[in-house]
Amino acid sequence: MQLSIWFKVVLFGCFYIPLNGCQNQKSQVMMTYKEIPLLRGTNEIVRFDSLTPDNVLRAAEISIRNADSVVKDIVEYGGGTFNEILLPLDRVFNIIKRLYFPLDLLVEVHPDSAVREALVKAKQQVKTCQNELFTREELYGSVKKYSVSPDGQSLTGYKKKFLEDILLQFRRSGMELTAEKRNRYKELKAKIEELGTQYSLNSAKVDTFLEISASDTDGLDASYLESRKTGKGTYKIGLDYPSFRPFMRYCKNENLRREIWRLFVNRAYPKNETLLDSVLFFRDELAKLLGYNSYAEYSFAANMAGTTIAVWEFENSLREMVYPKGELDVKKLSEIKSAFGKNSELLQEWEISFFENILKEKEYNLDDRILREYFELNSVINGLFRITQKLLGLRYEEIINPKVWHPEVRVFNCFDVATGKLKGRFYLDLFPRKDKYSHAAMFTITPGRKMENNDWEIPEAALVCNFSKPEGDKPSLLYHGEVETFFHEFGHLLHGIASTAELAYQSGPEACMLDFVEAPSQIWENWSYHKESLDLFAKHYKTGEPIPAGLVQKLISQKHLNSGIDALRQIYYGTFALTLHDKYVPYASESIIAISHRLRREITGFTPLPDDHFECSFGHLIGYDAGYYSYMWSKVYAQDMWSVFEEKGPLNPATGELYREKILAPGGSAHPLELVKTFLGRKPDNKALLKELGLEVE
Repeated sequence: MQLSIWFKVVLFGCFYIPLNGCQNQKSQVMMTYKEIPLLRGTNEIVRFDSLTPDNVLRAAEISIRNADSVVKDIVEYGGGTFNEILLPLDRVFNIIKRLYFPLDLLVEVHPDSAVREALVKAKQQVKTCQNELFTREELYGSVKKYSVSPDGQSLTGYKKKFLEDILLQFRRSGMELTAEKRNRYKELKAKIEELGTQYSLNSAKVDTFLEISASDTDGLDASYLESRKTGKGTYKIGLDYPSFRPFMRYCKNENLRREIWRLFVNRAYPKNETLLDSVLFFRDELAKLLGYNSYAEYSFAANMAGTTIAVWEFENSLREMVYPKGELDVKKLSEIKSAFGKNSELLQEWEISFFENILKEKEYNLDDRILREYFELNSVINGLFRITQKLLGLRYEEIINPKVWHPEVRVFNCFDVATGKLKGRFYLDLFPRKDKYSHAAMFTITPGRKMENNDWEIPEAALVCNFSKPEGDKPSLLYHGEVETFFHEFGHLLHGIASTAELAYQSGPEACMLDFVEAPSQIWENWSYHKESLDLFAKHYKTGEPIPAGLVQKLISQKHLNSGIDALRQIYYGTFALTLHDKYVPYASESIIAISHRLRREITGFTPLPDDHFECSFGHLIGYDAGYYSYMWSKVYAQDMWSVFEEKGPLNPATGELYREKILAPGGSAHPLELVKTFLGRKPDNKALLKELGLEVE
């Protein structure tokens, strides 16, 4: 057993380790972990309120040194067993992930601009270190030598998968290339990361708004307008979701709806236009350098789909199945529009929400503003807690006066009911503010793992959303679509919290194949539509009366309203991302905006506004690159797994326990297709997805 490999990284005192890898970090000062909040001890709560530009950068510096030191010890002292080669390598990944994950979160949410600037710099340094890890020739040699040894050849289960995944990542990082080409690979990865970070920052900094007069407020209720007063008799309508979505749904002034839609689809334009072209250009060069025909081909080689052909066939076949439903949806909305005396032949994208709401009220007698009175935010949170306790055997305790990056952030510990053991910890950052991430997402903070002493480091994560803030004596009320979003993101969080993967490399959602990672989150959307689960938490925020059965039935009945339009929009997003990474030639062919507009017309049937630059704020092009198709691909598995809960009961503890054991617990330690087959007891199929989309199933 090579104790020297661990000695430098398990102490929590001060130390200085010379650097000879992960590139050019220098220091003259010895630091203690207590002075650097991000370098917390095992299972310690991060003191997020104590971050400074200096201690953020020092955290990156020390973590990079630690990772480098362990790598050098693996190369110099590593023996011929899993515990002497691969287990230390997993500790390297843990050192990197324990810092990179919180940096990735904080770049998007920290309110202090000076700290954010340091976070961006530190994130780029740590990401470069991670990328360069797979280009280190001596380390690759040690792992490759071990892979052909008797011990390496005898590996099974998660250990075998770890070795196979690591070797694949080395090859995908250019280790079969010449030294000159490997250097170019490193340059490209660093450049792509830098440009991608800037793209995301530009999107978060958007502060455009529409100012309207009192005479323009027809259709908007008083509570919505109250918090948007400017003090000069006008109202400021921002592009954050709590402002934008209700405005598009209820404002009766079509010119204003069109104008705010135009602002919305031009977020971060023109700043991100050239950045995106550069990202695509460098990604294409990187893929060609590695011998792939396109970046999509390179990306999908590590996914369930495997090939671009499989993804093209998936998108095209799904489009053919969904298109008739989409046409029917458009026909119904056009009829509603015609009843308003408008030209029904020219239904526009920016009109969908408005006329959908009218159709919902007319055909289902359902008013979303009345419905949201039963979805007070705290009740929704407690409802999720009750559902997951019944199904998964988890319970939650809020931490009082937590040390967080913003006063509105709440923190919870999660415990296993059966054993009483602490399973994980998570943060909720749920309201919009300046310079904050403007969508909804789950961010891992700490990967779970089994430690050398057989104890466990618990996983940590954060949910970042943008719901309406409480206003005076009125609490935060969620539209049902926001309830669905919250359930979705909480599903991601559960995927990490419930993981029992022993290796940090295989822990949590990030360890799963991209085209499965959405399945454990999408499945949770279903509980937001089921009476048995809604009865646990949906109650009127004033009276406490439970949601009426008739209202629940209306909610369920309208579930397939516009499901064709929505699915075609998802197919468009997936096809657009695929086209940019498989067929687009930057600076030499059809422009990105031309591709965006052409595909929108071909797939959804809608014609974008001439100055629509949606691609400048389509953040998935950075985070998921060519892989947006994974949302619909994952939904095949999500709905198939949900069919088991439909059959056995949505709150059936035995089914929930099986789901936790077979789907959530393994993390990335096994192939997702095998996990799904084990849970279902059969091969998965798409029947449940087609049913979910409101299509006929034979």
